[in-house]
Amino acid sequence: MALGILDAAAWEQASVQFEPGDHLVLYTDGIIDARDPKGTRYGDERLVDAAQAARGHPSREMQRHLLAEVHHFASGAPRFDDITLMVIGRQ
Repeated sequence: MALGILDAAAWEQASVQFEPGDHLVLYTDGIIDARDPKGTRYGDERLVDAAQAARGHPSREMQRHLLAEVHHFASGAPRFDDITLMVIGRQ
């Protein structure tokens, strides 16, 4: 959910301790809404699987891996939304 879009949206605040090797993956809906030529959605589960497959790699390498996975999945299907991805990691 984008921040500030809905007046009635409720948010909770929490703290998380990042350990060495942990990553935070931030993305727009264009990542999970990407479609293959048959119209199948990339989805959350594929993104989580791809991120777990890239565990142990530096943030930049993980970002490249995730973007490559999404583009490979889409296989040239027309893009209908932006694809934005940021990976932050602790060394």
